[in-house]
Amino acid sequence: MCESVIASHLRTNYDDVSDIIENKDKKLIEQYKDFIQDFEEADKLAQILRDRRMKRGIYDCRQ
Repeated sequence: MCESVIASHLRTNYDDVSDIIENKDKKLIEQYKDFIQDFEEADKLAQILRDRRMKRGIYDCRQ
């Protein structure tokens, strides 16, 4: 472990990002328009990792 600093370009929350990805909330999409592609790529990666876990027999309690 080491001391570090996180430089963040954005302050948001899980509910806003979820509403953008799942509900296509137009107000939030406009608010975070510079980051929408990042959110979508992160969602795709999460799905890939979730699919791999499921193939290994890991239970996904969200479903």
